[in-house]
Amino acid sequence: MAEAFALHDLRWRKKMDTSGFTSGESREFFTALLDSGGCRRQALALGLYLGERLVAFQYGFLFGKRALLYKSAHDDLLDIYAPGKMIKREFIRRCLGMGVETVDLGVGYEEYKEEWTDESDSIWHLSFPQGNFPSCLYFFFHSLKGRLRDRIKRNRKIVLFKRNTLGLLRYRLSIEQAKEAFRRKRELIRRHGIFQSLLSPALCRKPVEFICRDMPRSLPMAVCGIRKAALEDAEEIALVMNCLPVDVVKRFYRQQRCFLAGEDRAISCLAWVSAGKNGTLISDFCTDKQFCREEDIVSLLHSIMADLPEKDLTGIRILVSQQSAAPIRAALQKEFPLAISEEEKTAGRRKGRVGSAGLNHT
Repeated sequence: MAEAFALHDLRWRKKMDTSGFTSGESREFFTALLDSGGCRRQALALGLYLGERLVAFQYGFLFGKRALLYKSAHDDLLDIYAPGKMIKREFIRRCLGMGVETVDLGVGYEEYKEEWTDESDSIWHLSFPQGNFPSCLYFFFHSLKGRLRDRIKRNRKIVLFKRNTLGLLRYRLSIEQAKEAFRRKRELIRRHGIFQSLLSPALCRKPVEFICRDMPRSLPMAVCGIRKAALEDAEEIALVMNCLPVDVVKRFYRQQRCFLAGEDRAISCLAWVSAGKNGTLISDFCTDKQFCREEDIVSLLHSIMADLPEKDLTGIRILVSQQSAAPIRAALQKEFPLAISEEEKTAGRRKGRVGSAGLNHT
């Protein structure tokens, strides 16, 4: 449960959480419920893992033929894959397999509740006033509070404003956010320099294009560690590309492939590979200016081309950011002397020269 509590804190750090699910006493209480058995009420916890990392969990209860989905959380970075809905569906499926007839999704507004709910019930406190004035007055305000709370929890705008807007505002003003922003900015400055790290990532990505044709099938072996990237590499890739981790996850979701060069999980350069209209496109070829070596770039190119089908070697476009253009151009010109960029080709035509975009490596 320690991983689940940590994931819940991560999920709700930018939101307003009033449940107290991860407070000290609550942690002990909900952990103990999982270990208790032989009673009518049974606590269940289900986790969804990416490799060895917990990315979503669902905590709930069984009461005879009824199940209650109590608390859940997932990694916001993987929102596009909907891990929260995945774990809830699996939790419900397993409950139904245990003979459950009714699944209680709990109170409060959530979009999935609107989609999955067959019927809804109002939940009220059971109170018996004694009949005297103080007791009746207390009962009146107590029931009024219950009605107002129920109305508020069913109002989508109020729930989202409190949970997301106020929660994000509180997080933005917290010391935790300041430390995280400082750590990320310091890492970006180390990798890209002060000027590049202060600019918007979009301003740093004006591409320089290289055209490569008729690539040979036989290529030298890579001299450094090359591997295909996975979702676990999203945060490190984002630092090299000077973008947000969620943007990297979206590219994986669109089934783009990413190749990495480096040793011991440290990335010296990377490139994304996809099928374009006019052949294979190698885009966002990025380098870490502090660690990247020329042989890393060459090895990465050779590994990518060795992974491509024969038919895709007849036309390859390489798009690199201006920040990484110089070392990549140097590596291409050394390894493939006939490589030419679109900028150079256009300039040559203006001067009346005919430039060859072919790349014949023998």
